Amino acid sequence: MNAAGTFATLALFALVLPASGCTKKEYLGDDCPEMGCPCATAEQDSSYLPRSCDLDAGTCDDIAIPMDTSACSGCMERNAAHSLARTPLLDCACRHCAFQLELCRGPASSVDHKCQNVASCALRENCSGTECYCGAGVTLEECEELDAGRGPCAPDIVAALLEIDQCQPNERQGACLMRIQEHAGDNALHRAFVLSQCMGNPLYDFEGHCLGFELGVVDGGAGRTR
Repeated sequence: MNAAGTFATLALFALVLPASGCTKKEYLGDDCPEMGCPCATAEQDSSYLPRSCDLDAGTCDDIAIPMDTSACSGCMERNAAHSLARTPLLDCACRHCAFQLELCRGPASSVDHKCQNVASCALRENCSGTECYCGAGVTLEECEELDAGRGPCAPDIVAALLEIDQCQPNERQGACLMRIQEHAGDNALHRAFVLSQCMGNPLYDFEGHCLGFELGVVDGGAGRTR
């Protein structure tokens, strides 16, 4: 990463330290608090990025794509600023998908406010990808037939969908959501979808990095196999 990119990344993540009292040094290694240091072994995944990113230049929204532990540390600090309680899912998001999360809720473009609401709800409610709209146990085909989401973040997702306003006449809300997040350009729902590709989205069989965790259990990272 060049000096300008490093400066931009550090400036982007220059936020308050977490309320947990864990210092940046502890996030990056050495002495760890009770839940461990998620950033000590961070490996950011750049495989899933919004389609507007310039992969040749290695930038998104004119910000260099960070592939180091500083992105994870800044992500943890930002989550604390959003008053999100630490969970294994949230730790995993920062360890592997910090940049996708930052692109979803950062200051760089108009898509961020709605995407930020979706991402914060998913981390708060510990739901996975499109299940946050459809509800757990609903198949992709069943979700496409929904006119109202059953998941814990459906209100935030529908708010983003209504703002995009690209549903077709007589199109089911669930089907419209699937189409918009996959194919309708770089918008709030597309960025949330990209984040779910990195973290995991069971309705699309995206294993991601985080579906091995028991969602909703604050246990320092104990996992399970779906």
